[in-house]
Amino acid sequence: MELLFLGILGGMVVERYILPYFDISLELHNNRQSVIATDYQMQSKSIVFDFARDYPESQQQYNGESINAIGYEIPEKQDEFYEDEEESVDKTKIGFRREI
Repeated sequence: MELLFLGILGGMVVERYILPYFDISLELHNNRQSVIATDYQMQSKSIVFDFARDYPESQQQYNGESINAIGYEIPEKQDEFYEDEEESVDKTKIGFRREI
């Protein structure tokens, strides 16, 4: 019975003091990583804009949009040409066919 009481008391202490510490430390870690990622992104954009200012001829290729850094580019959605069904159907052949 004493072990049950000690287990319940220990669980309450862990829930009340130790688990919130882990939650807060995880939140701080996530915030630090977010700040590091934001700084890195700002530095990389600064490098790109400095390059564009130093070499204006590169502006023909780079128009300020984000580009894919994975190694491939997603193709633009192209309008596909579909033949209109009404134009492709010969209206003389619709219906019953007469044999002459």
